[in-house]
Amino acid sequence: MNTKGTTRQERDETKGALVGSTWVSRINPVSVVVYLLLTGVVILVIWRVTGYQPLQPVPGAGAAISTHQFSRTYVLLGVYQGKVYFFDRQAESIFEYDSSRSTEQKQVGSVPSIEAVSPSPQMDKIALLSAGRKEQTGVYVLDLRGLADLVLITTQEAGLTPGYTLRSESDMSWSPDSQHVAFVAYKDDQSDLFVAQSDGKGVQRLTYHGANIGSVVWVDQQTLAFVSDWEGQDMMYLIERDGGNLRRAR
Repeated sequence: MNTKGTTRQERDETKGALVGSTWVSRINPVSVVVYLLLTGVVILVIWRVTGYQPLQPVPGAGAAISTHQFSRTYVLLGVYQGKVYFFDRQAESIFEYDSSRSTEQKQVGSVPSIEAVSPSPQMDKIALLSAGRKEQTGVYVLDLRGLADLVLITTQEAGLTPGYTLRSESDMSWSPDSQHVAFVAYKDDQSDLFVAQSDGKGVQRLTYHGANIGSVVWVDQQTLAFVSDWEGQDMMYLIERDGGNLRRAR
């Protein structure tokens, strides 16, 4: 009796193992892949709905970085020779923090707001776009090599055409030698391209079409490229730093 019972048990175990083996062998690899893909899609949708956003690439040196995405009190502007520069929204001021003197910070200038930050190619200056108050709207330059003074370089005294002002969407771009900043200024609902000396001593108007101008970038020390719709549709143009030789690039 015991021998027969043991034999039957062994047969049952063997049959169960064969059934499990047959079930595993019937799994379709394609179905598994589809299931995993659907699971990934569901997870991604949940993350999107709940506010998850992937990290975005950081623009390179010289590119204007919008600060609209920041809602906190402080906006980091840059680091130079171990000193950290940051903007305090509540104090409407820029401060210098020296890591070797952790209990001290120095105020280097006041500005109502900062909409975009653009480090110079040499990383020793920072262009700051402010559009918080009409009388203080413009491009400020923070020179980190000296006393870190904050200079408004887009003034009418320096040559900015009366009636033109900067907005939060105004694009700006450093020249390769860090001596000039190209920027877009608006009058009513149209815009033109200007170039300002980084020390605030001069502003030159390059275009007189009163059309919409989008992004601007320096091709080399003498030539700028920009996008405009002054011919009825968006096209790319080239122009010299003195405003001459305006031509269509494509």
